[in-house]
Amino acid sequence: ITEYELPRLELALHDVAGDSKGNLWYSPHRSSYIGRLDPRTGTVKEYKVPVPTNASLPGIHWLWVDHNDVVWGSENWAHNIVRFDPRTEQFSKFPWKVAESINSPMGGNYAIDPEGFIWKCRDNAVFKADTKSGDTVKKYDLKKFHGTYGSAVSWDGRYFGGGAWPQDGVVVV
Repeated sequence: ITEYELPRLELALHDVAGDSKGNLWYSPHRSSYIGRLDPRTGTVKEYKVPVPTNASLPGIHWLWVDHNDVVWGSENWAHNIVRFDPRTEQFSKFPWKVAESINSPMGGNYAIDPEGFIWKCRDNAVFKADTKSGDTVKKYDLKKFHGTYGSAVSWDGRYFGGGAWPQDGVVVV
């Protein structure tokens, strides 16, 4: 077991995801950074996410690294999906149209399939959504559960799954 100390206190870490090079990426829930840890050397590098322009709280909630090693996250309070390309160190933001007001959570955790669509589960349905707009491409109504907290898509894109929240259960599509 190896434990690593990160460069700042009170990061409020939320998610961790690995890339194809063995690096671990992390999201601090309440600050405008994402970080990369190289577990071979213990080196940590943080990248400043541009501050939201809509007077919302900063922070990346969900985090995922796709098959091209591009890092994706949700700016939960600002209602944006954030894309970070480590090769160019450039950020892109995609505002999502959601019913919740600014500084209210826009969703929670998502998953990205091999085709680049984001999957989410809330409001008694599982949604396959366009990454850049959040527009629904496909919807599956649920019978028992309101939504999931943790979400995943299988490596081949055939299955979505998540832990039902706030009830105890599992949702699989």
